[in-house]
Amino acid sequence: MNYGTRKAAMRYQVTHSPAATADSEPTVTDAAGVTEIVRRAALTGTRVHIRPVVPAGPEAESET
Repeated sequence: MNYGTRKAAMRYQVTHSPAATADSEPTVTDAAGVTEIVRRAALTGTRVHIRPVVPAGPEAESET
């Protein structure tokens, strides 16, 4: 294993709102969190919007 080149885990912004409303507070989470939110949305019939979070600043430069 090469621990020196380990990248940060990908993060996602997830907006989870009931079908009757158009607004909700976004949550930033990892892939496991996205999976759980999507699972709950499927059970309750709510909407989910997912987009990747692009790192900014020094974090972005070190990952390129």
